[in-house]
This record gives sequence, C-alpha cells and structure tokens, in this order.
Amino acid sequence: HIKQPPTDLFDLVIIDEAHHAAAATWKELIDVFKKTPARLVLLTGTPYRRDHKSIGPAPRYVYPIGRAIADGIYAPVAYITAGTPTADKRDAILVNLGVRHLKALRRKCTGKPLLLVKTDRTAHADQLEKLYRDEKLNLRVVHSVRDHAENAKAIALAEDGECDGLIMVGMLGEGLDVPALKVAVFHRNPQSLPYTLQVIGRLARAKDELTEGLVIACADDFSPDTFKLFEGYEDWLKLFP
Repeated sequence: HIKQPPTDLFDLVIIDEAHHAAAATWKELIDVFKKTPARLVLLTGTPYRRDHKSIGPAPRYVYPIGRAIADGIYAPVAYITAGTPTADKRDAILVNLGVRHLKALRRKCTGKPLLLVKTDRTAHADQLEKLYRDEKLNLRVVHSVRDHAENAKAIALAEDGECDGLIMVGMLGEGLDVPALKVAVFHRNPQSLPYTLQVIGRLARAKDELTEGLVIACADDFSPDTFKLFEGYEDWLKLFP
C-alpha cells in the first residue's frame, strides 16, 4: 500500500517510463498523487503498450524521432544480417561479424564505440564471454545470477570505457545510458517489439563523433512484430532504414 503524501509536499511530480502507467502498482502510485494539488507530468519513449491498455491522457507534447535525428540526438542504425547459419555455427559467425564491425567502426572515429551482446540464457552469456575473449575483446557480463554489485561494476566499466562492452541477459534496463554502445549482436532473437525498440534506442544515441549504430542478427530472428516499426511511421525508416 502506498501512503498518501501531505497535500502541500509536492508542486510537480514527474513520472518517467510512463508506459507502465496501466500496471496496478504504477496506477496506485499515480492515483495517490492525483489526490494532491501537484501537477503530474508523464514521460515515455514508448507511448503505447502491446496489451493496448491506455497509459493515460492524450499526449500534450510529442518529440518526433525525425526531429531528434535532425537535432543530432539520434543517428540512423544499420542492420547487418548474419544470414541463416546452422545452430552449431551461429555463435561463431555472429562473434566474427561483431568483432569485425566493432574494429572497423573504431578505425573510423577517435572515440571508443562499445559492443552490446544479447542472449536469453545466463549460461550462454558466460560462454559468449569466453568466445569474445578469445577474439581479444574484454566484455563484461550482466545477468540475474550475478549480484547487484558485480552487475553495477560491469555497467560502470562500460560507462567509463574501461571494457569493450556488455553481454546482457534480459537486463537491458530502462534508463541504462551508455551512448558509446554502438554495435549490438543478437545471439538470440529480439523476441518483442518493445525489446527491439529499447535496443535500437540505445544504439541510435549520438555521442560526439560516435553516431553510427549497427544491429547484427540472423536473417530469421526478427518476428512479424518487429516490422510493425514501419507501419504508419516514416520516422522509423529514417532511424532504422
């Protein structure tokens, strides 16, 4: 239960990741603040839900992707296919492509772009750590089996450019802000549209001269949901041609 705050405690309440507003716990929190004179501002980069539940009132302000690209906040992300390799060759081919394109990107800029590797199993993440280490890349693993301090240290090392990137299992994390993450390799498929949006949004963030983002995945790993990105929204074609 959420305790009702004093009515004079807040003038303005800003709620981030507001696409969760339809969830029971979030709704309870929002309803608490609605009982005060405070103004509520809901912010989200994902203004719709897969279950089609409303996230609240109609948007008062929309900052379109096209404008973010024009303003230099976002930059287009390219897709590189790994084809349709057999299961026993899949990881090796994806590792090779990821390493090759990361090194090529580093040769093109003075910054240090990082690699984001995605999978869906903790054991697989640990295996991938070794495969990339064999290619002389120091990637840090983030997943639920490792304790919070270890995961936080891995992300901090990436933020400081002291490793070559991250291997993550279902812990991409809303709010994770490491603009140097520029090459994503999907060793397992993206699974859902919101998940794919999160990854593309990470890679699209422009940082100094680090503007180019790349998604590397097998040809059959994008579900029909993924292609809903392009339905009725031309800006997505600019971001992910």
